[in-house]
Amino acid sequence: MLLDAHPEAAKAAFVLIGTKEVLLDTTKLVMYGNQLQELPAAIGSLTALTVLNVDRNQLKELPAAIGNLASLTVLDVSNNQLQELPAAIGSLAALTVLDVSNNQLQELPAAIGSLAALTVLDVSNNQLQELPVAIGSLAALTVLNVYGNQLQELPAAIGSLTALTVLNVDRNQLKELPAAIGNLASLTELNVSDNQLQELPAAIGSLAALTELHVYSNQLQELPAAIGNLTALTVLNVDRNQLKELPAAIGSLAALTLLDVNGNQLQELPAAIGSLAALTLLDVNGNQLQELPAAIGSLAALTELHVRDNQLKELPAAIGSLAALTVLRVYGNPLQLPPLAVAERGPAAIREYFEDLSTSVKRLPPANSGPVSAPARLHY
Repeated sequence: MLLDAHPEAAKAAFVLIGTKEVLLDTTKLVMYGNQLQELPAAIGSLTALTVLNVDRNQLKELPAAIGNLASLTVLDVSNNQLQELPAAIGSLAALTVLDVSNNQLQELPAAIGSLAALTVLDVSNNQLQELPVAIGSLAALTVLNVYGNQLQELPAAIGSLTALTVLNVDRNQLKELPAAIGNLASLTELNVSDNQLQELPAAIGSLAALTELHVYSNQLQELPAAIGNLTALTVLNVDRNQLKELPAAIGSLAALTLLDVNGNQLQELPAAIGSLAALTLLDVNGNQLQELPAAIGSLAALTELHVRDNQLKELPAAIGSLAALTVLRVYGNPLQLPPLAVAERGPAAIREYFEDLSTSVKRLPPANSGPVSAPARLHY
């Protein structure tokens, strides 16, 4: 590159791309999607640089001189072949966004904890086995993506990230979450799916700002009652676990619009589920339900109900009260009431069936009335 052969080019703001000298914006260097195998040490001379984007190249390392880029706010080195980050990266005091996703990193340097201005850190799809304790020093961090690694635990220091709003640690090997996760008072989205979690800490109930909780594809056998404290929650996805029941406290999730518990071992739903007044989608496919509670008829906002592949022999008549319901999936059940042929025609057909059934029942004489006879003659 020109910067190697002609250091003065850094001041002139020219670089050699292929065989052409290209004039640069002295604050931004964007060279993604090339075949770069290295960055020259002379890049450290571009002290006015605020954005450096070299993703989708073939970089195996970053020069230590990158630490001289005192004005850098955005560094994107994603989709390369990096195996480590230089400790000098901790000198980037102005850095707000660091994207090193889709590399081959096995660890992060402790110096990363010096990036006091960092708001977004994406280290997803690497080979990380742990996060450094120093990560707890990133007081300004709002988004942390570490999905697709080999993490077996999260450091308790993660609880110090009180500005964090999004935490994605799905597709790792986590067996538990630290209780300190309950300190993340600003967290709105938590994704811990595709791990090996057997339980959630009760401290999760302290995440008062949480709106989305994704815990699918783990080994959960129960949900803590404290989950009922998440009154801001709109999405709860716990499908493909080993849940045998849902806590009654789930009825306290007044803002919940989507509840997905498919692929578990539920034998019943708590009557408290009828308190989820904002719920629009309920998916309980692939469980062991033998009946649905009549309280399900209280879900006035429900538009989709998925109950296929259970052991339901009948649907409650209260299901006819779900005026907003447009999608109902019931196949894979031994339904008798209403008949499966009726149920598969959808909510309107089911509603009509129960209305007709109710009308027919009202027309029947009382069970103990005996045969109808002429009125008795009155004697005076």
